[in-house]
Amino acid sequence: MASRDGGSTFLRYGEALIPNEAPRERDGNRGNYMARGLVRGNEREYFVYATEGYGYEDTDGIEGFKKLSAPSGRLRRFVYRIDGFVSARAGVSGGAIVTKPFIFQGDNLVINYIAWPAHSGEVQVEMEDADGKPIEGLTVDNCAPLRGDEISQSVAWKSHVKVGAFAGQPVRLRFQLKHADLFSFRFVDSTNGNNNAR
Repeated sequence: MASRDGGSTFLRYGEALIPNEAPRERDGNRGNYMARGLVRGNEREYFVYATEGYGYEDTDGIEGFKKLSAPSGRLRRFVYRIDGFVSARAGVSGGAIVTKPFIFQGDNLVINYIAWPAHSGEVQVEMEDADGKPIEGLTVDNCAPLRGDEISQSVAWKSHVKVGAFAGQPVRLRFQLKHADLFSFRFVDSTNGNNNAR
């Protein structure tokens, strides 16, 4: 499940984060239980530990029946990128996502994304007013294309117009994606590094 409003409403996805075939024996009694929630592994990754094969190693001769006997269960580690559980994705033909109007604080827009391969994948961003009119200097065409795989990359425009000039005003963001995943965005105050909005 994912919440975009701080936990008041949730969107439930149809498939499990760790499916029972990843890689095997995850569908038995007490299978696929999380051992300890999310563990911060490093600055780019979360680790999740989940049970598998709990008492399901051996059959006792009855077709389709597996013994609940010896402690054959184990933990497997799964690795996820920071803020990488849900994304907006576009294929090679491209696509766009537009936010609802919102008010932000800060002077720097930072995004978490993957755009691959380097010669074709890219992300560009446009800032618009609340009515959807592009803000001069912060248009998609003026945005320096973002490529590669970054957890926390600042967005820059060739015009050198700063997004901080529009802090406190209702704006929308348009993300133009081509063969890319957009995981998250946030505004930060570059003077002290505080995250102010997402």
